[in-house]
Amino acid sequence: MPFEFAGVKSGRTTLGHRFLSQALSKARRFDDYVKKLRDAHVVLDAAERKETILHEAKQSVRAGLELIEDEGLLEEVAGLAEGRWC
Repeated sequence: MPFEFAGVKSGRTTLGHRFLSQALSKARRFDDYVKKLRDAHVVLDAAERKETILHEAKQSVRAGLELIEDEGLLEEVAGLAEGRWC
C-alpha cells in the first residue's frame, strides 16, 4: 500500500542492522520481509526482542551478583529496534 509520512515514501526495500548488515533487500510478502530482516540481524517482534534481551541480561550476570529487572527499562531497550526502510 503506497503512502508517505514525514517526506518518506513506502516501498519494498529495506536495510538491516546498521552495523551488522549493510545489504539492501526487497521483500515481496510480509513473511519474506520478516525473514530478510532476521537474516540481517533485526528482530521485528517486540515481545521476542524483550525475551531475548532479558535472557541475555540474565546470562550475563556474574556469580554472586543479581539482576534487578526493570520492566520500564526493558520496554525502552526493546523499542530501540534496528531496522531501516528505504
